[in-house]
Amino acid sequence: MVPESMLGVPRLMCTQHPDSTVRITAQMEVEEAVASFTTYGCDEVMVDYEGKLTPYSQPRDVVKAAVEAGLPLGESLAVTVRLPNPRLEGEERLVLALTAAALANKYSESVLGAQAVGWLVLPMLEDPWELRSARAAASSLWRALGAGEEPQLVPLLESVESQLRVRDHLSALASLYSGPEGRPLRVFIGKSDAAVVSGHVASALSVRYALWEASRFSREEGVEVAPIIGMGSPSFRGGLNNPSLVSLEVRAYKGYATATVQSAARYDLQPSAYRSVAEQLKQGRCRTPDPVGGVVAIVREAERWYASTLRRHAEALRLRAREVPQTRDRLLWAEYGRFLRAGGVELSLPRAIT
Repeated sequence: MVPESMLGVPRLMCTQHPDSTVRITAQMEVEEAVASFTTYGCDEVMVDYEGKLTPYSQPRDVVKAAVEAGLPLGESLAVTVRLPNPRLEGEERLVLALTAAALANKYSESVLGAQAVGWLVLPMLEDPWELRSARAAASSLWRALGAGEEPQLVPLLESVESQLRVRDHLSALASLYSGPEGRPLRVFIGKSDAAVVSGHVASALSVRYALWEASRFSREEGVEVAPIIGMGSPSFRGGLNNPSLVSLEVRAYKGYATATVQSAARYDLQPSAYRSVAEQLKQGRCRTPDPVGGVVAIVREAERWYASTLRRHAEALRLRAREVPQTRDRLLWAEYGRFLRAGGVELSLPRAIT
């Protein structure tokens, strides 16, 4: 039974991940967003600026196309914007993405009387202070543009370390938002990049730990928390979008309120397989996560073993990554990749999905 407080939280988030065999250009993503609502049954679409060459007009264009299609944005459907992290991509990119989201909301307010963009995802968090800095920037810009109610920030935890510190991030988030009564705080827990840097075993355990800690935080602090879980089709990336694995993974990763539905699930599966995955993701939400106390020591040991192996194969991995064709308009991983220190050496790695 889904708690009443979670009824307004999106169930399925369609994303712009480049993990399909089909190439989707930035120009195609507005039409794709409408199809995500109407064809794929998602109630949330994420416009993505993290390491990606998304036009700054896209949030407003998505809202306009959805309005023309008669879709109830701001009610049962939402547009969410993933921001660039200014620590990694610069303040200018952050301000431009925030402006794009604010202008989309000004438009939706004028034609629908509702805010289409209700959440802003801040990726690659390392320290909770980053949330406070981004909130200050968003608040200032929203006031300057007269864009109405400011969307809530969603911390995206994409490393084992940040997932083990999920309570710190939730405490920072709770201090920023009293929010409308009954509106849960959202935290986004990503598997893929954590797996690239720390390995499958460590990241699988840290994701489960984060879900458990989010549940504990909610009970102990009296604050509703609605975790988003970001996973793809391969086991290494969580397996949640895989029709052969989804029934197992929804039990392994209990505690999520929203699950991502990434490009490969939408474009590379047969319609019947996709519908089965989507239905199981919806049925598996808002379950009580399993306790995972004492897992941190195992996570650390798994990280050490993975790092020693990865150090031997990192160069081959980089060579193969250069041969993978891009299916979204992302920055090249050489410009916006991942880094791991192993044995005193810093390794440059591709993103989980290049």
